[in-house]
Amino acid sequence: MELDFFPSPYPDEHLYGIVGRYHQRAGNTSSKKTSLELFDAGGMCVSVSNIYNLDSLCNKLSQDSLLTADYLIKKHTLLPLYSTFMSAEDVADRIKGICKIVKPIPRTTWDFLRQKTGNNRFLMHCPECIAEDKTIYGESYWHRSHQIHGLDVCNKHGEWLLQSNVLTAFEERQFDYTLPENAVFSPHFGARDVRLKKHIQSLAKSANWLLTYTEKPIHISKVLGKYYKRLSELGYSKNFGFVKEQMLLNDIEKFCISKGSKMIPPDINMYGENQWLLSILKGTRYFNSPINHLLFMHFLEISCGEVVLDPEEYAYPIGRGWPCFNPLVDAAVNWKNA
Repeated sequence: MELDFFPSPYPDEHLYGIVGRYHQRAGNTSSKKTSLELFDAGGMCVSVSNIYNLDSLCNKLSQDSLLTADYLIKKHTLLPLYSTFMSAEDVADRIKGICKIVKPIPRTTWDFLRQKTGNNRFLMHCPECIAEDKTIYGESYWHRSHQIHGLDVCNKHGEWLLQSNVLTAFEERQFDYTLPENAVFSPHFGARDVRLKKHIQSLAKSANWLLTYTEKPIHISKVLGKYYKRLSELGYSKNFGFVKEQMLLNDIEKFCISKGSKMIPPDINMYGENQWLLSILKGTRYFNSPINHLLFMHFLEISCGEVVLDPEEYAYPIGRGWPCFNPLVDAAVNWKNA
């Protein structure tokens, strides 16, 4: 059944916010009713980290609507950012999970967006954006670029984001579509280090660049090739891909401290002290959020444009991107070549 209306998306608005505006203007008192009307699934709600059955929504829009599943995914979800650091196969799986209801839902379908701890359990907003949105559009809305795990500074205004009381994922069967005007905001509780603020804004700008780039799909294979080439240029990699792990980690730590933080990326100690770096260079599908990659790119002084727009393809040094971190092997190669 065709919908009587559906709100036109605002620039950088997350799909959750668009659905929330529909929910309010339709006069629905139950979020389950809204989910049933739009997605034919009253038992689930769309959130920042849960999007499903998008094809159902698009099929209910008017025939002259320009809103397609592909458009909504690229312009109004976080997938364009995450897909840069995923394989093409994994991206296809995620898109399938977004466009349809896949049962049972694969464990990894949404884990890469869910954040269970800290302020990233809640939707964030920039105070300057709130005022600017009200001036231009007469209301504020949820920006997708504010919902990136670990990037708590607005890429546009450089202000610390405010934390709302709205969950990024629904817990304990809570179902609600809340607009910013009905949310309760609290100040950022983190450090106020000016260097850290500027650094996070720089990372946020890079993340926003990837979010808004929609020309040619870029996946982890090309990113890895660029990493290896740059590591070799900087002297961290030699002898067919052997990486000077300790030297690299020490310099990354110095880089982080110079930017005002001793603990970036935020999950640096997950699954082992150096696991985040190893999994980045191996191109694994787990452990790493985009902020880890963005931090590594900034450390290597690689811009997003260099990775995306560089027409040259770089080969993996060993197999499918598995560099050797064994210092004994590195020493043996050096001895053999001496």
